[in-house]
Amino acid sequence: LGVAFVRPKYKGPASTVGDLTILVNQNYRNQGIGKALGKTILSYARMANMYYVYMDPVLSVNAAASKLAASLKFARCNLIRDGAVLPSKETCDIWSYGIETPENLAVDSNSRFAHIKMYIQHGIYPPGTDRVEKSRIRASAAKYRISPEGNLLLGNKQVIESDAERLNIVRALHSADHSGVNKLTGFVAELYHWPQIKATARSVVRSCPVCR
Repeated sequence: LGVAFVRPKYKGPASTVGDLTILVNQNYRNQGIGKALGKTILSYARMANMYYVYMDPVLSVNAAASKLAASLKFARCNLIRDGAVLPSKETCDIWSYGIETPENLAVDSNSRFAHIKMYIQHGIYPPGTDRVEKSRIRASAAKYRISPEGNLLLGNKQVIESDAERLNIVRALHSADHSGVNKLTGFVAELYHWPQIKATARSVVRSCPVCR
């Protein structure tokens, strides 16, 4: 589907500033993959002590990248006018986007699963975790276990942390018989666990060219 990674933008004490890159397979663009990858990787950036992340350079003619940055709630923070020269020899502006990721940012479901897995495997908490969140992680960890393959399990169901992987799983199951939302949700829930499985199934069915 695509790939996303974040790495320190600078060395030394300023390594808390990250640089985000997202690449989406051209066959799966305009389906929310970039946003899903971005949300997931940003949750890991917080765990890696990166408290500000840039997304740059973004050319002003790249509407898709600008739309993606906006969907991830990045803010425009720097402008270089006529900073890029296109193949047509015309110039265009270059934008830098940035987002602050403070320690007390609300933990989404993907991050929560990663935190639980970290605690079960290593007995440690993510950097900056307060006392209340530590208590929640410990309470949740009692319900989960780690498989021999290193996957997080709730009962016998594998927990899927990545939004992109969730879509991939549901699409694969749906392509077998193009079942409806309720039946597809049941198939997925027998093997996997994540919040709002039905919403993911509904999204896949609605976007399926065979079922439309």
